[in-house]
Amino acid sequence: HTLLEDDAIQSLKDELFPCATLITPNLPEARLLLGVKDIESVAAMETAARQLAAMGPRWVLVKGGHLPGSDQEATDILCNGATG
Repeated sequence: HTLLEDDAIQSLKDELFPCATLITPNLPEARLLLGVKDIESVAAMETAARQLAAMGPRWVLVKGGHLPGSDQEATDILCNGATG
């Protein structure tokens, strides 16, 4: 069950991301936005952040609270859309 229909997700990426200063997806949201099955490491989070930044927002903060093994602390990845 998702919050948005597929066409609304595409509109979000096409129309809103290029206007956004910052997007802050958690891991399940990042997977949905990118159409990938797994983001299960810090390296995968970095890749996801770069891929999302390529969609136009100035900054991307991928929140890692759902990262496997993150029981004690969360790792977040901040990516500058201009430099990746």
